[in-house]
Amino acid sequence: MAALGRFFRQEGLYTFVRWNTFFTNPPLTITEDELREYCRGQMASCKIPRYIRVVTEFPTTVTGKIQKFRMREISIAELGLSAADAVRTA
Repeated sequence: MAALGRFFRQEGLYTFVRWNTFFTNPPLTITEDELREYCRGQMASCKIPRYIRVVTEFPTTVTGKIQKFRMREISIAELGLSAADAVRTA
């Protein structure tokens, strides 16, 4: 897990973690609790994500850039925050 920083994308309280098991035999798995426990030893407690989603790939454009807006849409849909997202701010 030392290279976790390269596969870690945080959008507010919701964090996406890319966990690719392609190169491991047998495939390794990880739980949200294991990730939080790892984070406790590596970062400040206020930065530990409340919600974690483990994915095999980030949503990307055809040129390979991460689509942050798509990750935001996914987190809004999964957390049921569509009403809060509809509020317009300055």
